[in-house]
Amino acid sequence: MKLLLGFCTTILATSHVLSFAATTKISSPIARAVRTRATASTCTELKMSGSSSLVLSIPRAGGQLSNILTTATASPSTLFDFTLLALAASAFGLKIIGTGSKSNSLQEEEKPVEVKSLQIKFLAAFWLLRCGYWMSGPYVVPAYKSKVFGGVEASMALVSKIFLSGFAATAIFGPSIGQATDRYGRKAGTIAFALLYSIGIASIKSNALLVLFAGRIVVGCALSLLFTAPEAWVNGEAGRQNLQKYLGETFGLAFTGDALVAIIAGKLASLAASVRGITGPFELGIVFLLAGATVSMLFWNENKADTSSTKNGNANKSGIREAFDIIRGDQKLMLVGAVQSLFEAAMNVSNHYS
Repeated sequence: MKLLLGFCTTILATSHVLSFAATTKISSPIARAVRTRATASTCTELKMSGSSSLVLSIPRAGGQLSNILTTATASPSTLFDFTLLALAASAFGLKIIGTGSKSNSLQEEEKPVEVKSLQIKFLAAFWLLRCGYWMSGPYVVPAYKSKVFGGVEASMALVSKIFLSGFAATAIFGPSIGQATDRYGRKAGTIAFALLYSIGIASIKSNALLVLFAGRIVVGCALSLLFTAPEAWVNGEAGRQNLQKYLGETFGLAFTGDALVAIIAGKLASLAASVRGITGPFELGIVFLLAGATVSMLFWNENKADTSSTKNGNANKSGIREAFDIIRGDQKLMLVGAVQSLFEAAMNVSNHYS
């Protein structure tokens, strides 16, 4: 905390010194008395007796803050940028404090080269895929609502039905897709996500209602892969190399970076929409999805689930039933699932009707 306070104090002092240096000047020899007065422009003028007078223009804190707030709220885009910079500076300061306390208490353990290699392979593909996913999010509903069927613009009720078909596909096919990913490979599942999601968001360019419904169903199936295959791959790969103790750090990096990726994706999507129209973000998103699939294809080793329990014909049923039994028997898992479901529901409702 002392480091953060010292940093802020230094910045504040530096700003006043620079303000003093930029606004100090020597005026003509006209004043013989020493007087101080506050001007209406939130400045203080000091005139010294002698052949010259020294005028110090020091902005008051209130006027300075008012100017900053006026600039920051000039437009929604500017407000977003200022807020983002403030949060980034806060996070950086807290990171410095945390690093300093850690170095003072314990010598940080040197990570094996295998850990760094695994993290680079996983995070590069994961962040590219997530960027492609985030890029399309804010523009799906406006793209659907822009469609015209029989001379009538698509209603919100119709858009909701299109989305419902995707959610239904996730619920119906999700368990089977998870089983297939474990059986045929997590790397294959990750690549399949990129291809299926690309097909799904590309369908939004169509004006045929049947194509839009089919594309949303494909997106629903693809999302079952996004939220399982990449993480299952790194978990299996860490187990194969006996690096399980670094999984917490790896997932921490993945989802901390994912927040930054979402912000970057939003800015890029806005730029793509201004250049290519409402479907521009989907076109650019496909580029990132294919880039992520390429990284995983070139640098990931395939790994699969243990197939020792899948020799009988009831493997799928027993696997799904076993998963339900595990969730039902662990209250923490049920609570996490409930919180996640409610959060996703609130987010989707706000996105659709905002």
